[in-house]
Amino acid sequence: MHSKLIQETDDREIYRRMGLTVKLNGIEVPRNIALLFFSDDPEMAFPGARIEVVHFPEGASGDVLQEWIFRGPLPRQVKDCMTHLKKFIRYSIQKQADSPESSGWVSFPHDALEETIVNAVFHRSYEGTREPTKVYIYPDRIEVTSYPGPMPGLERAHFEAGQRIPLVPARNRRIGEMLKELRLAEARGTGVPKVFRAMAENKSPPPCYEFDEQRTYFTVILPAHEPIVPPF
Repeated sequence: MHSKLIQETDDREIYRRMGLTVKLNGIEVPRNIALLFFSDDPEMAFPGARIEVVHFPEGASGDVLQEWIFRGPLPRQVKDCMTHLKKFIRYSIQKQADSPESSGWVSFPHDALEETIVNAVFHRSYEGTREPTKVYIYPDRIEVTSYPGPMPGLERAHFEAGQRIPLVPARNRRIGEMLKELRLAEARGTGVPKVFRAMAENKSPPPCYEFDEQRTYFTVILPAHEPIVPPF
């Protein structure tokens, strides 16, 4: 990393030049982006800034096995959530009789799952809602829900295979920039095609994107390659 900021000795000046703080009435205060990315408890400023994971081993009508809550800076939430979700991924490797190579599949492709989690954290609102980002695990699918729905200009047809995502104004441009710096997002409208591609390469059913007419929620459904079963 080559930056003149490294040569700065005044921490406050570094934060200011990075756009993390602003001076109000002579006092240096953190911007929203700083609270979300560097605060140990961003929920103090933004209730709902967390990820909740719920496992339904018997399906939607069955009992909940366990719940997990991931808190802290947004990058840590994504990392901890993905680390936890790995235990629900099953692998199948098949030897080829006439070839030294092997083929196989996973229940949920890592790239599709990570991209979906990152997109939910990136594109949700952190103001005006106390609802967390929700990850529901069922035997035959994983559902990721965030609030509210997509920005105006994005329609259901845009979330189908082979479609181009219009470059509408981002709800959280600074969050996208920070995630891009951390190499968690590209912030170029490539996330949805990446999910479709990862699912297709794994020979999984295609993902499904859902939201209501009022755009109060946005749900991504990742079908399992084959139903996941306990124990975990």
